[in-house]
Amino acid sequence: EQNMPEQLEELRKSSLGALVVLSFAHEAKDSYTAGHSRRVTDIATALGKKLLLTEDQLSDLRWGSLLHDIGKIAVKEDTINKPGKLTLEEYEHVMTHPAVGASIVRPVIKNERITDIIEYHHYHYDGYGFKQNFKGSDIPLLARITALADTYDAMTSARSYRDALSRVQALSAIRLSTGRQFDPVVVNAFMEMS
Repeated sequence: EQNMPEQLEELRKSSLGALVVLSFAHEAKDSYTAGHSRRVTDIATALGKKLLLTEDQLSDLRWGSLLHDIGKIAVKEDTINKPGKLTLEEYEHVMTHPAVGASIVRPVIKNERITDIIEYHHYHYDGYGFKQNFKGSDIPLLARITALADTYDAMTSARSYRDALSRVQALSAIRLSTGRQFDPVVVNAFMEMS
């Protein structure tokens, strides 16, 4: 009975670890996205430290950013790897991955901060993201951090439909989207790191 909290924490870490392995296995099938979740996690964690998050917040940020794209296991591979522009129907299909990912993880770990990262990492700060129902500081901070890390890594990595942007090009695009797609406070901290 005295070891119960430690055993529960070990069980939680094992469950999260299994989900991360599942996510990495899916990423490994696509040469364009292999390593994406790890890079997003590194960026998000550094950004979280810059924003002076607590150790508990940083831990949840690490897990949530590692798992942010787990819902893509339900997205058709030919859509994810399409070399050209997505149709509206294909885009809507891809954009189901945050809700699907949160629904996969939620019953296993029961940690709202982690599932919020997964579910809201594509929400735009101004409220104009895909089927978005709230905005600004109502979007959980850890999701706003992951959104920036995810976008930066996606922009600076080659994809089937475009070449990678340079660091300078990506930073410029992020600056232009400050206050619209990204939280200005998160962007300022990111720029100070870059």
